[in-house]
Amino acid sequence: MKRDIPATPSSYYPPRARWYGRLRYPWIRFRSDLRLQRFSNPAGLTTWHFLLALGVPGYAFFAFGRRRLGWLALAVYAVAAASFIMGLGFETVRFSGAGSTFQFQPCFLAFGLMIAAHATSVTLVFVHLLEDSRFGRQVFYGLLATIFLSAFIYFPALRYTEAHWLVPLQIHGRVVFVSRLAKPQSIRRGDWVAYTVAARRGTGIWVNEGYAFGPVLGMPGDKLEFGEGAFAVNGRLQPSLTHLPTTGDLTVPQNHWFIWPDLGITGHGMVREDVIVEQLLSLAVVEQDAFVGQPFQRWFLRKQVLP
Repeated sequence: MKRDIPATPSSYYPPRARWYGRLRYPWIRFRSDLRLQRFSNPAGLTTWHFLLALGVPGYAFFAFGRRRLGWLALAVYAVAAASFIMGLGFETVRFSGAGSTFQFQPCFLAFGLMIAAHATSVTLVFVHLLEDSRFGRQVFYGLLATIFLSAFIYFPALRYTEAHWLVPLQIHGRVVFVSRLAKPQSIRRGDWVAYTVAARRGTGIWVNEGYAFGPVLGMPGDKLEFGEGAFAVNGRLQPSLTHLPTTGDLTVPQNHWFIWPDLGITGHGMVREDVIVEQLLSLAVVEQDAFVGQPFQRWFLRKQVLP
């Protein structure tokens, strides 16, 4: 007896290839060559532990059962980080050689040690991930991790910190930490501030672009009167400063401060005094938009010495 049996597709029949399947072949080949298919669960780690092993210095050693090395890497990183942060406030070391003078900040050795401690942790992840413990490959993974962490993590974080939180400024061979969180509206007469200076090219006077630092001598609306050996702010006498005018007066415009610039002047004998005074006077009227920040009173329990 003949029966009609409805045809049903077998569950074992492979699905038809999609039109975009060929586009995935190079990626599949790349993953196969580098064993990247293990990224979903590298060396038995969960996704969370895998991310911690990459992002937290020393955590990879704990994740793979090497607790002593993990504590050592964590201790090295912590000491290096503390040394770097506190060491930024010390003077730059200068040494001469080959007819040139070089400047070096010793704390950046600690910064490099921070990156190295983190890179060893990331290297361990790659060694387990790719199941390749050959010494040459480990060195290659270490260099790769160091370059990646430096270029995409640590130096961008350093630049972001200087742009938004604090910036170390070198003033007369001394490093002063300036808080970028301060607001121009909070500044009062006598407060020290850091501000930017635009490049200027005058008659015999060249001023390079950079940062300047000094106390606010006049607030918006203050009247300054200049005389021999002294000047007055709203009638109150103040001791004279180097290259300050000896005659005339000035009213500080709105949204400006009067800050007498403390600049290193070279070739003084080649330029007349009145030219220098005129240029410095134009620099002394500072727009509040040029405000960078206000110095911390202390940096890690060490009182900051202002110039």
